[in-house]
Amino acid sequence: GMHPAAGRRPVVADLGTGSVCIAVSLARRLPLAVLHATDRSAEALRVARRTAERHDVAGQVTFLEGDLLKPLRASGLSGRVDIVVSNPPYIAEREWEALQPEVRLFEPRIALAGGEDGLAVYRRLVQEAVEFLSADGWLIMEVGQGQAESVRMLLDTTKQYGVVDVRPDQAGIARVLCAQKQ
Repeated sequence: GMHPAAGRRPVVADLGTGSVCIAVSLARRLPLAVLHATDRSAEALRVARRTAERHDVAGQVTFLEGDLLKPLRASGLSGRVDIVVSNPPYIAEREWEALQPEVRLFEPRIALAGGEDGLAVYRRLVQEAVEFLSADGWLIMEVGQGQAESVRMLLDTTKQYGVVDVRPDQAGIARVLCAQKQ
């Protein structure tokens, strides 16, 4: 199950935290959890920190500047994270140009563009999370529309994950993949 060893506080990492919604809601639902939220943007982290303070969970969340899992290494978290969660950039380069201009101009490109096929970040997450996850740790990723199957195949190819569970959003689109390290 999702419960870490008795007597130990669960460790959660939210990668590319952006607006910190995930970290805040997890902190509120898991009051004992210790959260680490990473982002490449110092400005995003400043906003995230304020949001966490507003929701009274700032004491539970450590904010780390850097790319995805990289900042976790310096914090000595290898093999110690129970849940790695990420809602990564998932728009393929070719779709980028087709987006409504207001989305393109408003959202920083770094936050949305996901490489040639939109899977670049997932490839890294799936491979790199293995080092940080605890024995039965979970990798939870939000995926773009139509990407669930490709990301599931990435998970299968590594042979590092057992259970892979795909959950739909309110509209019934496969949106969240939960994979347990084996």
